[in-house]
Amino acid sequence: MTEIERKLFPAPILNKRRYPQVSQRKKEMMAIFGEGLQSDYVGFTFFRKNREGWFADIYIYGYHPYQPTVRFVIAPGYRMSDGEERKFDEYMQYLTRYDQMMGYLFYRQVRETLPEIHIKKYSDFPGGYTRNNLRLDNILLHLYYTTHPCGIREQLYKMGCECIAGMLSEVEEYNLIATNVKDAFGLPANLVRILNSYVGVRILQSKETRQRMAVLYQAFHGTINQLDVLSSRYQYRYLNECYEQQQSPAIEVLRELSNILEPWEDEVEQTDWLYEQYMEYIKKYRIFRKYHCFYPRYPDLSDQREFLELCETLQ
Repeated sequence: MTEIERKLFPAPILNKRRYPQVSQRKKEMMAIFGEGLQSDYVGFTFFRKNREGWFADIYIYGYHPYQPTVRFVIAPGYRMSDGEERKFDEYMQYLTRYDQMMGYLFYRQVRETLPEIHIKKYSDFPGGYTRNNLRLDNILLHLYYTTHPCGIREQLYKMGCECIAGMLSEVEEYNLIATNVKDAFGLPANLVRILNSYVGVRILQSKETRQRMAVLYQAFHGTINQLDVLSSRYQYRYLNECYEQQQSPAIEVLRELSNILEPWEDEVEQTDWLYEQYMEYIKKYRIFRKYHCFYPRYPDLSDQREFLELCETLQ
């Protein structure tokens, strides 16, 4: 959180020394397990009970000798100190390995004890592993930022917009004192949910792009609401082109464009070309359909090599 956010939403600072650590036996077992995984950071989590209710006891082991074991504590109503919170956020960026049984147990205990925070596995989070696993880093961030006052970030996590919440520091000129996302960003809550992606954060980033998205949503809300998430810059580009050309966007085109993943800086030219090839193909495809010709078939961008081969049939 920023210094301004901490002043706007005050909470008592947590003193983790008040919370007992796990036994020495458990620490030894964690050290052995952590060495076996041979990862820079390995996380171990315990959802523990005390007189105040509960607290999350978190240990992060480093594989290399120069990486000391780090402990964090999350307790309801309390905030970490500024330095501790920054360190916590930093470690969560690199926490990729954990004991799976312990992770699932922790997740289940949080979900059963705190249903109001709407915790989830984050197994389909961008950059995650597989749908059979969970993302412990995002679970811990969600738990921390929804169990003490922290303004709009708390609301974003509770409504399932963890990507926006995690990158909120990159969003400019939003309403810090807002009590809901509509007042914070000037956009309907349902649209904010659809923008819960890396690309969505880029749209929310400036006041100008938020205003532009509001115009697009007003014009095409019926189509946009059919998306689960707007995850590609080319979906946004297509909506803008439809608006400028006074055309209605096709939901099947929007969904296909999600297969053009966010490019690296040196790949933008290539993905721009792919988008242009796709839009050209769509125009020709519609001409074929108009004259009741059912060949070629509708393009599928999930296999881009096959799509480019398909383009040759219309040359």
